[in-house]
Amino acid sequence: FIDTTAAERLEIENFSRKFENISLVAEKIETEIEFENAKKSGYTLFQGYYFAKPEIIEGFEIPPNIALHYQVIKNLNKVEPNVEEIAELIKCDMSLSFKFLHFINSSAVNGSLQINTINQAVEILGVNEIKKWMHVLAIREIKNIIPSGRIEALIEHSLTRAKICELLAKNAGKKNHEEYFLVGMFSLMDIIMEREWLDILPLMPLSEEIRQTLDGKETLMTPYVKLAEGMEDLNLELIKKYAAELSVDYKKLSFFSQKAHRWSLSLV
Repeated sequence: FIDTTAAERLEIENFSRKFENISLVAEKIETEIEFENAKKSGYTLFQGYYFAKPEIIEGFEIPPNIALHYQVIKNLNKVEPNVEEIAELIKCDMSLSFKFLHFINSSAVNGSLQINTINQAVEILGVNEIKKWMHVLAIREIKNIIPSGRIEALIEHSLTRAKICELLAKNAGKKNHEEYFLVGMFSLMDIIMEREWLDILPLMPLSEEIRQTLDGKETLMTPYVKLAEGMEDLNLELIKKYAAELSVDYKKLSFFSQKAHRWSLSLV
């Protein structure tokens, strides 16, 4: 972004508006001002030191309103979840209940079906879908706790990465594609929370395979996260390696990237 003149960028931006499938990438973003200016100019993909992993000094604790999200998820993770108990937990917090119903009735989540009560939502969507959207609501809540352009961008990156991992998992015929969604979404949590994984993982009700993947251990999920990272950074070496490993062609990757990005923009 800083390697081009204002006139050069304007020419590129005007050209891109003629083609709705083109996404503009702003590279070498180093400050929040550059990030905000790039967003106003129509850029939707961002790279640079501004989003790099910071030196971890002291992160924030999970506040009570997000803790309730994870209490719900913990109940969803039980071998035999109690649907009524889960619905009652969600209804304990008026704000969470409102956001939950509003969220699942949005076009991004639910389409044309109108859901009017928490119990109805839990019964219709099922445990796995409720778990996924409760995680999404929790990570979006962080944006309200730490209002900054950087956090907002990182959360958008997290959601895009989550969707890419889910799409790749579905493409590979994985039945537990919701787990791949979660590993993608939480792969930036150490940067967002500015804490080490050793401190974060005990706070998150995640499966053991997700925990191991996030902690840097090689798992079946690792290639999916690595490919999503490569697509995000336009790292051709990573893309070539993991696209071959997962047997997915570049045309499909491009489709997944655009679909994931549009999806994440509809949520933030």
